[in-house]
Amino acid sequence: MSEIGNFFRAVRDDVLSKHDEEVFSEGFDTAAGLALGVLRDNIDQLRKEIKSGLEGVNEKRALLLVELTELKDELEKRLREYGEHADVK
Repeated sequence: MSEIGNFFRAVRDDVLSKHDEEVFSEGFDTAAGLALGVLRDNIDQLRKEIKSGLEGVNEKRALLLVELTELKDELEKRLREYGEHADVK
């Protein structure tokens, strides 16, 4: 194949590679946002229940709030670390 043909093939491969990376990144960001959103929604609901003093809200619900908050914080930390590592590539 000619040098020009090799050049255009390299350009095409580079464009496709960048497109694949962008698609992956967008999908990853969306999935991460959805997962964190579910946790945040549940945390917010538990906080409202506890603050309202609803009958039946007990220590188990308060403990669940703490556990979900810790889970959310850990997930955010790992997503940040992954994002920082992915940016280096």
